[in-house]
Amino acid sequence: NCNVASFNNTSTACDGTLAYEWDFGDGSPVTSENTKKNPVHYYQATGSYDVKLRTTIITSSSDENIGVVAEETKTIVINKVPPVITFGSLSDKYCIDAPNVTLSATPTGGTFSILKNQTGTPLANQTIFSPSALGAGKHEVRYEYQDPTDLACKSVKVAVVTVNALPTPNLDAIQSSYCADVPPFTLVGSPLGGTFKVNLLPATIFNPAQLGAGNHTVTYDFTDATTNCSKSVTKPVTINPVPTVTFGNVRDAYCLAGSAFTMQGSPTGGTFKVNGVTTTTFDIPALGIG
Repeated sequence: NCNVASFNNTSTACDGTLAYEWDFGDGSPVTSENTKKNPVHYYQATGSYDVKLRTTIITSSSDENIGVVAEETKTIVINKVPPVITFGSLSDKYCIDAPNVTLSATPTGGTFSILKNQTGTPLANQTIFSPSALGAGKHEVRYEYQDPTDLACKSVKVAVVTVNALPTPNLDAIQSSYCADVPPFTLVGSPLGGTFKVNLLPATIFNPAQLGAGNHTVTYDFTDATTNCSKSVTKPVTINPVPTVTFGNVRDAYCLAGSAFTMQGSPTGGTFKVNGVTTTTFDIPALGIG
């Protein structure tokens, strides 16, 4: 039937079950069809093709049989093909947050389907490739075109499109609050290699004293070098003012004849030390002259 090649696989295992791996000889992408027992392949050009079948024993009552491989190659000739299919603006990979893509191909008039994660039943009559709806993984976009001048000619083009998940950066090393007298420190995010902003301005240092008391925002932008997918994470950080403390009833000089008294300070709730020893009492007679 024109360019349609249907393969009849009569392979058998002496014991156990087989897995199949087809190479159709035309350099087409590896799809779910390449692992079927009896696949159907649609060639895009006339010519002679060496088709290779590789079988592997994957289950057996004998461990020695598992992994045994056999191969066979046959040559087929394609004499006629329908018009060559060309996809429109469809990339081989997307980030999961990428905009939807309107599927298109030439010649027009065919139908698209999508095989999610290369398994199960294809989603028929698709016009949109939605990375977010399909999710992370490898998906097959299939376009079928029937040649109106020869009903025996049917062309199919399959593209394997990878949807990559976004990275998961974090700012766990940054606290949610600092005192204004904390020394400046280098910003750190995970994974390493991203860029920072503090209050929307590029930064590498967080300087509480310079920023001042109040609420601030740290942003970390990270791009995965392998997938080129990016994600930002933000963290609100509060800088608290350093409290102002004063003595209440403590003077800078006393007569030795004075009495011990309970020390007071403002604001209340703090702790006192006299000569490095924590206490609540300033004991003049016990301390002595000095």
